[in-house]
Amino acid sequence: MTHVSTSPQTGRSYGLHALTMDLSAYLLSIVIGSALWATAFPSVGLWGSHVAQLSAALLLLRVAGLGAGFRVGKPGRARAIGLTLVAGLPFCVIGMTEKLISARWAMVHAPEQVSAFLSELRTISGFGLFVQAAYFLILIPVAEEVAFRGYFHARLRSALPGSFRLGRLRLTRGAVASGALFSAFHMVNWVFGKQAPSLWLCLVGHAGQFAFGVAAAYLYDETGSLWPPTVIHSVVNALTQLTVPLFLLMLARSGIPG
Repeated sequence: MTHVSTSPQTGRSYGLHALTMDLSAYLLSIVIGSALWATAFPSVGLWGSHVAQLSAALLLLRVAGLGAGFRVGKPGRARAIGLTLVAGLPFCVIGMTEKLISARWAMVHAPEQVSAFLSELRTISGFGLFVQAAYFLILIPVAEEVAFRGYFHARLRSALPGSFRLGRLRLTRGAVASGALFSAFHMVNWVFGKQAPSLWLCLVGHAGQFAFGVAAAYLYDETGSLWPPTVIHSVVNALTQLTVPLFLLMLARSGIPG
């Protein structure tokens, strides 16, 4: 299998210190950008963190002299796309299961939050639905793929040369490292109580995110384009984000007070 280089070499060595500095700048930009966005655009405040993520990632790419990676992939890469779709299916199942268990836990331990959520669902406008869909299906996938595959994976792949076989697949060390980084970044959701209600459920969810991160990096390496992993990321988000609202609405129609 031929390795496809998706980023030009800038000549600057990239090690742990450089990664730490980049991550610090990235996280600081997200914190500041989110606060500024929420102040300027309160009606779509939830967009702030990922607008900041995308802006920070594009700035890092520009400073490093790297391209964003949105170009048409090479022909004959259907196998890699299919493999990543197969890898994405367990992630979808794990994500939907985690969210269903979290919703069930909230019904028992935080019924007032469930009632408020159901009330919001019943009153959401068409524009509000559009904003939510654009956020989960477009902004989040683009921002996270540009950051974690377009920038951090490209840098880690150069810093950690070499590959190994996993069955019939050949994975780079950078793909594994960037998958771990992608999973670790999402742990902030658990730390601040936005997702899993228990540690074991959190670990199951992040194991799935790690697998997806590695698969998305593999697809990026194989195609030379961010489009395939971004599209798959959008599909995964659509499935997992629809799970809880549909589940709770079905329960509400069965007699659960809202």
